[in-house]
Amino acid sequence: LADVDLSRIDGAKTVYGRIRQAANAVCESLDSRVLGLMEKHSACVNQAIADAVASINRPLLSQYHQLRTKGDKAALVQLASN
Repeated sequence: LADVDLSRIDGAKTVYGRIRQAANAVCESLDSRVLGLMEKHSACVNQAIADAVASINRPLLSQYHQLRTKGDKAALVQLASN
């Protein structure tokens, strides 16, 4: 995280992308086309992301995560333009 400024939206987006990639790697064993496993994979990824964001505990990253989770694209665009 030392290479990213988490007080800027670009930094928050970069870290969020890294967190998402790591969560997908951690939950890879559940990645399947089988319906029950797809749901478990998605839940695993979502929980891993939420845990990582909470542990980093930076306001902009937390706000970005909350908006992504809600699917509020308009608010994400507004956040990015500030």
